[in-house]
Amino acid sequence: MLCGLCLIHGFAASHNFIVKIQDKTKTPHAPSHLEGITNLRGIVIPVIDLQKRFRMLPQEVTSKSCIVVSNVSGTKVGMIVSEVFEV
Repeated sequence: MLCGLCLIHGFAASHNFIVKIQDKTKTPHAPSHLEGITNLRGIVIPVIDLQKRFRMLPQEVTSKSCIVVSNVSGTKVGMIVSEVFEV
């Protein structure tokens, strides 16, 4: 699920890997949809809450929630999603 939508064929960014939700460090003066930054495999990446980014109703983070790490315009970005059905 991505922003409450079930994506059948994926999306425009190429996903590199999927990880469980982990600790994020808040960054001052960041947009509200930027949940913070995190260190994944030695790379510091921004983590975006897509619900906030697209002004949708927020969903609670559950045990099924995860971070999809994608390469967007040459930059690795983590996106919080509510569930991944298959890869």
